[in-house]
Parts: sequence; structure tokens; C-alpha cells
Amino acid sequence: MSSGKEAKKVTETITVTAALIERKMLKKRIDREIKGGAYFGITVGEAKRPHNREHTTVESQASAIQSSVDKVHALVRRYRSLVGALVTSNALTKITIGGREISIAEAIEYKTSISFDLLLASTIKESLKAHAMTVSSLQNQMDTAIQVKLVSFYSGDSVPDVNSEQFNQIANPHKAQHAPVLHDPAKLVASVPDLVTHIETFSNEVEVALNISNASTSITFEY
Repeated sequence: MSSGKEAKKVTETITVTAALIERKMLKKRIDREIKGGAYFGITVGEAKRPHNREHTTVESQASAIQSSVDKVHALVRRYRSLVGALVTSNALTKITIGGREISIAEAIEYKTSISFDLLLASTIKESLKAHAMTVSSLQNQMDTAIQVKLVSFYSGDSVPDVNSEQFNQIANPHKAQHAPVLHDPAKLVASVPDLVTHIETFSNEVEVALNISNASTSITFEY
């Protein structure tokens, strides 16, 4: 549904910062205008008197309805043109984050997907903590077993006073069979600090870089 005549188009140039504010306001305004719009009227009798007494003639009622519809269409055109210009600008404009140049569009998407990195770092840390506790527990069990073997080997009721050579004679074969070691084939212990640094660098720099770019970049749109 549109008006019978084509409205004259307007070209406007504003900063991205202003466009982001405008986009938010337009969404609210469009919603308000649609819900509060006048789309139909009622006429009474052959004279077609408007049932709504705000209008004295059917022509004024028709004009009000058309104006309501036209206003919604105009706002939607402005919104779509503005958003289209923003999308194009975001795809073409570059910023530097952590020494790497990326588009505004990539940075915006990365702000969302960095939650995966946060989850990964947190999960790896928790898993490392759990495995370290298990290694420690197994180590304690092994040490206890060695002490039992020492007592048994030297036929005593308590841990014997032995020298290092005597101790190793009993302990080393047992350790060779039972010593627990954290298995880290993906080198995660070494990589997690780099991942955390990457997350912190991105989080600290992205908003500043976006704000500077948005304030200094202009877009032109027609509606």
C-alpha cells in the first residue's frame, strides 16, 4: 500500500555515530506510527458522512488515512536506506585491533563470537584444575604405596631409615609403573595464556576503535 504520487527523494549525510542513534530512534518511531496509524474509516448513508466526527468530510477522512499510511512508508524507506548505508560502511571501513586490521562488520561479529573464546578459556582452566587435583591424588597414592613397600621389604613395622640408593631401589620400579603425568597433547597449558591475552586485548581495544571510527566516518543515504 502506497500513496498515489512519488515523493521527492532526499539525500542525507551523517556520521555513523549519528546513524546508529537514528536507527534506534527510527525503530521505535516506526513501531509507534504503525500501531497508532489510521487505515480505515466508516461512512454513513448515501452522503458518506464520516462516522468519526474528527472528520467533517469523506475527503478529509481519506486524506488523514493516506497521510498515516504515507508516514509509515516514508519512515520505513528512511530506515532501510540508513541501515543499508550502515551495512555497506561497516563492510568497507577498517579498524586495527591487537595489531590486526579487520572490517567494522568483522569487529561487530567478533564482539559476539568472542564469547566462544571466553567459554573455551574458562573450560580449559577448570579442566586443568580438575586434572591437576587427580594427578596430585594419584601421586599421594603412589607415595603411600612406596612407603608400604619399603616397610615390607625391610621387614619393619614403620618406615625404615634408608639411604637414597635403597629408597630408589624400591621406589623407581614402582614409579615407572604408576607415576601420574598430565597428558597435554594439544599444548593447552602453554596456549591458554595467549588466548586470555587475546581476549583481553580485543575487549579493551574494540569499543575504543569502534567509537573513534564511527565518529569520524560518514555515510550518505537517500530516502
